[in-house]
Parts: sequence; C-alpha cells; structure tokens
Amino acid sequence: MSAVRPSPTSGTAHRVVILCGPHTTHRNTCATLIDAGLNVVGICVADQRKAGLPLPYLVKSVRQKGLLPTLSRASARVVYRLMDLGRDRAAMARIFDVPAIEATLFNWNGPIHKTESFSAPETIEWLKAMESDIFVVHTSYWVGKKVRSLPRTGIVLGGHPGITPHYRGSHSAFWAIYFGKQQDVGCTAFLLSDGVDTGDIVAQDRIPIADDDSFITLSWKGMKRTAELQAEAIADLDRGIPLARRSVTIPANTEFDNPRLSEFLRYRLRQQRVR
Repeated sequence: MSAVRPSPTSGTAHRVVILCGPHTTHRNTCATLIDAGLNVVGICVADQRKAGLPLPYLVKSVRQKGLLPTLSRASARVVYRLMDLGRDRAAMARIFDVPAIEATLFNWNGPIHKTESFSAPETIEWLKAMESDIFVVHTSYWVGKKVRSLPRTGIVLGGHPGITPHYRGSHSAFWAIYFGKQQDVGCTAFLLSDGVDTGDIVAQDRIPIADDDSFITLSWKGMKRTAELQAEAIADLDRGIPLARRSVTIPANTEFDNPRLSEFLRYRLRQQRVR
C-alpha cells in the first residue's frame, strides 16, 4: 500500500466513510464509530448473496479450489450449525446489543449506499461524492486499489478477527485453537493493502476465551473489539495524534480457508473447551 498521507489539518474531525456488509457484526462496527463521536458521513453496504446464500462465493470457490473441497467446507459449516446454532444465537444476543445498535443507526440518519460490489462504477461515484478522508472497512468482499485510492489521507483502515500476519483469511480463531495456540485468539486493526490481511498493523488485542465460546463467537468478539480499536485510532487522529503503524513480514502458510469437514471433526476431538 502507498504511504499514508498527512492529514490536511491536525485536530480536525476527519470525514469517515464505512465500507461494510449487511449483518449485525457489520452494523455494530458502524454504531461503534458513530457512538465514539467520529464524523461518519456515509455507509456503503455490499451484499452479494442470492436468496440469502453466498452463491457467488461458492461458485468462485468451486472454480478455484475444486468441487470436493468446497463441498467439504460447506458440510463442515452445516454440521457446525446443527450442533451449535441455538447456543450461538444466545451468544449473539449477549455480545451485541442489537436494539442499541439499531437506535444509533436510526438516530444517525446519514446516507447509506447499497451495492453488490464496492468497485461498481455507480458505487465509486458515490464514494467520490462523499469526499472522505478515511475509509473504515468491515466486509468479506474485496476492496480494490481503485477504491482504496479515494480517501484524501490515504487511510483505509481494515480489521480482522485474528492475529495478523500469522492467522490471515478465514476463521482465525478456529485455526489458532486447531494448532493448540489458544493464546493467539485475537484481532487486528490494519491498513488495507494488496494482499489478504497483509497491511501494516495499527493495533492488536487478544480475546480471552470464556465458557461456552465457539470459534464463531470468538470471531464475533474479535470483530467487536476491532471496531473499538478502529474508533480509538481515528479519535486519536482527530486530536492530531499520528496513526500508529507497524510493518510486517508475511510468513509462509499463514493464510487459511474455511475448515474442511475432516478438519472440523479433528478440531472437536482434539479439544473440548471451545465449540
């Protein structure tokens, strides 16, 4: 990623646009930044699901990784949901205060743009019109270089529910626990770059494992904490404090995919603490 450009003036409220998905975890990020008093001037929501299913992702996965690996990963997800859906619903309600999130977004009442792709021409035009200083990104969809070049400060602040650069990609909590590294369950706020979760680190934190956590609930907790880290970093910028950043070297074999069914079953057999 190109170097972060200085803010035009110090001690000013930067214009923040959030690029996110449609789910509670994403809406919480929006509410966290708004509740922190940041100058959120727009929200861009991308959703490529068809009939509630991630069909474009599945098609892409089959093309790139093959039918059988894709089916195995989908099967692992189905088995997990059959075993843990009820407890995860209860955990979602404990982790996220949905009424408070929705109240914050209702009272904010700013412009929201919905799209299937952040790179769609009409979406890029909308993002340009927002005249943003900073993008905050919470989405599973790719944010290309053309979009990342739009903020005036050059700051595109992403987040990941895992400790980068060692656990990048999908379900970092799962893989940390799978390899016996429960101390590596955590989250990262970082500057988006051309790679998958490879950008300079702005802030990190570990997530303690509670009773009845699953690798999914730990990811939710990581997303929630990441939003707080992002809000703290931008609030510092608004006060004229430079953005902290640490460059990283990407180790080999640190980008992970969704677990296959055999890996999920092995995970459950290896340890009994985390669902």
